[in-house]
Amino acid sequence: MNVESMPLTPEQIACIDSPEGDWLKLTPEQEKFFRDTGPGMVCTIYDGQLLRLSGEHMASCMEVAFKTASKAALELLGEPLTETVNLKVHSPEVGQAYLRVTATNDLGKSASAIGMIPDPRHH
Repeated sequence: MNVESMPLTPEQIACIDSPEGDWLKLTPEQEKFFRDTGPGMVCTIYDGQLLRLSGEHMASCMEVAFKTASKAALELLGEPLTETVNLKVHSPEVGQAYLRVTATNDLGKSASAIGMIPDPRHH
C-alpha cells in the first residue's frame, strides 16, 4: 500500500463545509501533486489531506463502505437483496468519510444507512 499525502491549507479546510470561498483553489505544490498522478492512481481528500493512491486501493476502501452500508440498509428494510430491491449509492461530498446507501423495495418502502470509508492511509 503506497499512499502519498499533502495537507490542505486551513483556508481550504474551512471552505469544504462552507458555501463561501473556493476550496478548489490549489497551491502550486498541490497542483503539481495532482498533475503528477500517474496511470491507475487517484487523488482524494480525506481528513484534511490530499491523498494519492492506487485506484484499486481506493476501490477497496469504497467496497468496505458499500458493503457495510448496503447490509445495514437491507436490515433496516427487513428484506434480503433480491431483484425487487433497488440499492442506490449516494455520491459522497468532498471530504466525507462515509458512504450512504438507500435500499428500496418494489412497494416503495425504503431505508438508508451509512458505511464508514476506511482511512486509506491505514486500510
